[in-house]
Amino acid sequence: MDAMTTTKHGTEGGRVIDGIRKQLQIELDGAEQRKGVFVIGATNRPEVIDSALLRPGRFGNHIYIPVPSPDGRVSILKALAMHKEAHARRNENRARFKLMPIDASVDLSSIARSKACENFSGADLSALVCLCSLSFFVLSLFYFEG
Repeated sequence: MDAMTTTKHGTEGGRVIDGIRKQLQIELDGAEQRKGVFVIGATNRPEVIDSALLRPGRFGNHIYIPVPSPDGRVSILKALAMHKEAHARRNENRARFKLMPIDASVDLSSIARSKACENFSGADLSALVCLCSLSFFVLSLFYFEG
C-alpha cells in the first residue's frame, strides 16, 4: 500500500503514482456493488497513505495491530528458535549461518524483554535472529577454524 498510495509530494515518478492512486480509487468506489469482493490493504506506515483512500467506501475500516508485547516477543523469539532448529536439522548442507540453531543457553526471554527490543515487530525479531546467526558464523570463521 505504501508504494502505491503515498501522499502527493511532487517527486519524479509522481505522475505514475497519481495514476495508480486514481485508478485504485475508481476500482474501490465500485467494489461495494460487487458481491463477495473484499479488498484488504496493509501498511506499517498509515500516515503516508493518501487520506482520500482511507474514507468510508474505500478503505474505511481500520484495524491497528501494535508491535508485540514483551510476552509476545518472547513467544515470537521462541518460535523462531524452534523453527531454526528444525530447519537446521533438515537442511544440513545449506548456508550454515541461516540455519544455525540457537544454543539452549541463550536467554531468549531476557532478550525479548530488553529495552532494545521494545518496539520490535515480528519481522524485526526475525531479522535479529538472522543477524545474530550471521555474526556468529563470521566470528566462527576467525576463532574456530584454526
